[in-house]
Amino acid sequence: TYLQVLDIVKHDYVEKEIDDQKLVYGSIKGMLAALDDPYTRFVDPKAYKEMQIRMSGSYSGIGIYIGIKDKDLTVISPIEGTPAYNSGLKAGDKIKTIDEKITKDMALEEAVSMIRGPKGTPVILGILSKGKDEARDVAITRDNIKIEPLKSKMLDDNIAYIKLSTFENLKASRLFEQALRE
Repeated sequence: TYLQVLDIVKHDYVEKEIDDQKLVYGSIKGMLAALDDPYTRFVDPKAYKEMQIRMSGSYSGIGIYIGIKDKDLTVISPIEGTPAYNSGLKAGDKIKTIDEKITKDMALEEAVSMIRGPKGTPVILGILSKGKDEARDVAITRDNIKIEPLKSKMLDDNIAYIKLSTFENLKASRLFEQALRE
């Protein structure tokens, strides 16, 4: 059935110049979306490069974790000490626009690449906060972001506190093991 539909689209669709790769990637994303599992996803080569940048632990942007919640682009968490944190963004804030481009139905990877950019350049986010009726524009200047994947401290003689803030860092497991040994 899938191959029949693909053949019909390629030969009978009104636009004759169809990007085969776009069709295949869209098909894969749709198939995985049908699983209703937010952790199973297809990562195309461009998004994979973005993921590699995140895993290196350093990039230029505003310093937030974002995701899709209830079909809205949402701030999961601002990273402490970053431009996003200092601008007052909060977990749960909905990102309605990025530089005036509406984020409805925008892929997460596209949003991430629009928010990232060279140090010193601005990005304007349309933010809808909990309990508010209208979005407000928040201008944030990008900076170099260094992600510390782990913080640890002794609370007293018998209790250690280890906070792992991201799995998307190649050093995270080694730092966790080191903190646990200490």
